[in-house]
Amino acid sequence: MKKFLIGIIIILMLLIPSAVSTYVDKTNLSKDSNIFYVGGSGPGNYSSIQAAIDATNNGDTVFVFKDSSPYYENVVVNKSIDLIGEDKETTVIYGGTFDYVVYVAADFVNIRGFTIRNDNYYNGINLHTNYSTITDNIVSNTFHGIILHYSSNNKIFNNIISLNRGHGVCLDESNNNALVNNNITYNIWTGIRFYSSNNNNISDNMISKNGDGMLLSSSKNNVIKENFINNNYRGIILAPFSLINPVYCTNNIIAGNTIISNNDEGIYFWHSYYNKITNNTITGNNKNGILLRNSSNNNVNKNQITTLPESLIKTLKLSDLDVSSNPLDKSTKSMLKPYSEWNGWKYWIHMNM
Repeated sequence: MKKFLIGIIIILMLLIPSAVSTYVDKTNLSKDSNIFYVGGSGPGNYSSIQAAIDATNNGDTVFVFKDSSPYYENVVVNKSIDLIGEDKETTVIYGGTFDYVVYVAADFVNIRGFTIRNDNYYNGINLHTNYSTITDNIVSNTFHGIILHYSSNNKIFNNIISLNRGHGVCLDESNNNALVNNNITYNIWTGIRFYSSNNNNISDNMISKNGDGMLLSSSKNNVIKENFINNNYRGIILAPFSLINPVYCTNNIIAGNTIISNNDEGIYFWHSYYNKITNNTITGNNKNGILLRNSSNNNVNKNQITTLPESLIKTLKLSDLDVSSNPLDKSTKSMLKPYSEWNGWKYWIHMNM
């Protein structure tokens, strides 16, 4: 009876569209999808997740019971399947001494409902995939929580990604992905790290108490909007990965974020150009609200910035800031004006009109 009810629930989960829809390529799916059960007490249930995956065809579902958790294994998902845990709090995959706990090597994979952890220095979820969805998981106590390599058009949403020794989420040459509504906290290096990754959407995430909140290196055309970023070392950093044959951060949009109470700058640009910072609340950061260093033609406007003891905005050169883009701000009745200069640095505040 329990297996029958689980089957009905799985069918409903697959039929009812989620808040973030998942595109499924019907040509990759088998005509008759099956459900394979892991753990529990049913006859014919598999004792390991990997054994069940090995038995599937594209389009099948592997459902993992919490009764037999934790599952001490490293899992490779090399087929287009749904991998579903019964309860994300208590259905645990505990990886061994390998590079990853879960490695996704096929497209159109959905993973939901697990705690994924490894107390050694190995990654939680390694993605080398397109059009896959990672949702409603807890990824903790790994090295990098979730890492995307050469992966595009994936959705990562509603996950708890915390207490990892490296980055919470790392995008490595990965484009057109969406990271939405995740809780990314207490990761030692950064909450979210980009390297040469373009056209991604990062929105509505809680990014708190990490080394740095978000670091973009050599990345372009990303949208970072409506995130809550607080109590990190720096809130958001844009910089080239290297100044040897550099690829700069350009044409990124940082909009509508709340960036507060970070230990250093709220936003820090280094050798970054033609980006837009608009409509953010940047307050209570211990140094500058925004620091632009060797960066030019950035559009900074309509932000609410209240940061002491140093300055609201600090630039190394006048050309660092597109002042022409900051005339009268009709919503706050203020203009951006320099109020002091020292050793080549300019300090800017909004002057009331």
